[in-house]
Amino acid sequence: MFKKSCAIFALLLPSLVLAAPSEDELLRSLRANDATVQNLKTRAMNVLAGMQDHRDTHFYPPEQRFEVYLSSPARRFTLTRIELRAGEQVLSSTEPDSAAVYAMRMGGAAPIYKGNVSQGPFSLQVVVEGTLPDGSSISHNASMNLSKAAQPLNVELRIRDMPNNRVGLDALEREERP
Repeated sequence: MFKKSCAIFALLLPSLVLAAPSEDELLRSLRANDATVQNLKTRAMNVLAGMQDHRDTHFYPPEQRFEVYLSSPARRFTLTRIELRAGEQVLSSTEPDSAAVYAMRMGGAAPIYKGNVSQGPFSLQVVVEGTLPDGSSISHNASMNLSKAAQPLNVELRIRDMPNNRVGLDALEREERP
């Protein structure tokens, strides 16, 4: 019985070996599959970007859009939490991770709020919490009066070191992003 099955296997072996694709054919097939996957990824990213643009246009019309960004070039202060309020309403409460804190120290600005505000004057309260190099906690409260015109309002909040282990907060109007 064993000899008979070995004989059948020996007869099938050449056809199996001949049917196996060559290395070049496998590489071509892998490259073609990779190109297809990359094409699908690109198309998916384009669809997501289009959906985000559509959402921004319809949910945040330019005459009402209000965006807040945060940068923290402060060296002696490590940000742990920031909270934005309009009156009693909490707009945003963010606890940035260490990568975001590092990026902000290197000059980056993180988006922390995007929403709608009616045209005219309004008040914005900001609470910044963090730690100093010695491990002690520090908190800073700021209030600012802003005015919303017919175009989008983009504000950058910049945390800066102050003497005597304090921090300051500057508000700068940013150019609208393209």
